[in-house]
Amino acid sequence: RFSAAETGLYSQAKKMDEVASMTLPAVFCQVLFPIYSEKQNNISELRSMLSQNMKMISFIIFPLMMLLIIVAKPLFILLYGDQWIDAVPYFQILCIGGFFSALYNFNYYAVAAVGKSKALFYWGCYKWGVLLVLLLIGASFSMLGVLIAMVISNINIYLTNALLAQRYIGYRITNQIIDILPIIGCTLISGIFIHIIYTKFLVHWLVCCLLFICIYLFMSYILKIKAFKEITQYVINLTNKKL
Repeated sequence: RFSAAETGLYSQAKKMDEVASMTLPAVFCQVLFPIYSEKQNNISELRSMLSQNMKMISFIIFPLMMLLIIVAKPLFILLYGDQWIDAVPYFQILCIGGFFSALYNFNYYAVAAVGKSKALFYWGCYKWGVLLVLLLIGASFSMLGVLIAMVISNINIYLTNALLAQRYIGYRITNQIIDILPIIGCTLISGIFIHIIYTKFLVHWLVCCLLFICIYLFMSYILKIKAFKEITQYVINLTNKKL
C-alpha cells in the first residue's frame, strides 16, 4: 500500500517510540508478574500494589513522552541525521499512543496473576481484531491514517485491560484515572511551558530538557505527588546501600 520511503520512515519512528514507551514498562511487568501471582489470594493487596505501580510508571513515562514530542526534531537529527527528519511527525503521533501503551500491560499482568487467562484470551481476540480493522481503515487513506489507527488501538487496549482489572481485581477505571491525573497535569503544564520557551525564545533543546525536568520535579514536590516521594525514597535507600 505504501512506498519504501514511507514504510522506512514509519519503521524508524516506531522503533524509537517502542524504546521510549515500552522498554521500561516491559521490564517492570516481567519483574512484577511473579509478585502479583503471590498476591492472587489477597485481592486488596494486589489492587494496592497495582495502583502504586501504575502511578510510578506514569510518573516516569508520561514526562518522557511529552519531552520527546517537544524535542523530536533535533533528537532525530542528532541520532539519525537529516535524512530521517520526515519521520518526526510519525514519531510524535506514535508518542501520543505511547502514553497508553506504557500502562496497559500492568492491568493485563495483574488480571493474569489471578488466573483469568480465558477472559484475557477472549478479550485479546477482540483487541487485535479491532486493531486489524482500524489498520485496514487507516491504510485506505494514508500513512497518517495508519498512525492514528495505532493510537486509537492503544487507547482501546488500555481501556479493555483496565475494565478487566476493574472486574476481577476491583481497581475501578475511575480510580486509575484519578490516581494518574495529578501526573498528567504536571506533565501537560511542564510541556506547554517548555514548548513556549523552545518555539518562541529559541532556547537550545538540551537546555529545554533540563528545564522541563526541573519544572516537572518542582511541581511534583509542590503538589506532593506520592509517586515522586516513593521514587525519591527508593533512590535515597539505594544510594545509602551502595555507600
